[in-house]
Amino acid sequence: SSLPLLSALYCVGLTLFVLPRNPRHLVHQSFSLGMLALAFMEFGQFMAMQAESESSLLFWEKVALAGEVFLPGPWLGFSLAFGCANPALYLTRWQVGLWASAALSLGALVTLGLGGFVTDGLALERGGFWFSVFLLLAFTTVVAHFERTFRAAAHDQRWRIKYFVLGIVCIMLVLIYALSQTLLFSVVEPSVAPLVSTPIL
Repeated sequence: SSLPLLSALYCVGLTLFVLPRNPRHLVHQSFSLGMLALAFMEFGQFMAMQAESESSLLFWEKVALAGEVFLPGPWLGFSLAFGCANPALYLTRWQVGLWASAALSLGALVTLGLGGFVTDGLALERGGFWFSVFLLLAFTTVVAHFERTFRAAAHDQRWRIKYFVLGIVCIMLVLIYALSQTLLFSVVEPSVAPLVSTPIL
């Protein structure tokens, strides 16, 4: 049960290590926002695992889902900007998709706050179901972008980035697996949280 907490602390620590090095760089900004969203999600999962009542469990699961809602934008932006000589110019080509992702995330956050995301028993409502589908597609796109970046890199560059890319891809693949389970059974399962925390650490 301590894995989500350790994962959250690790994400925050990594953000504090990376962002101050170049806070104006788009790659550093998007990576840091993505890690903070993961930290928020993981902390919510940790608190949900400590919950002693159904109401407390529901509240912290919603906190974890709120962190999950913010994952697509930063990670899509990071996957697009990573390895680019001029990330700002490249991201302008994808600005429609990134703005659409941000709008969907905002809409999902409002839906979550209004209670149209999950029931009191953590079963998916229609809004939660379709946003989970969107998350599944977004994380798959992130994996595809990193694969493309890795294939396009020169041989010596591949050796420098392979472990980093492998780590990010593993996190995305585990998130995809967790989402597929959520969609398959139409319920948010807190017991999956330690599995998601493992590749982050």
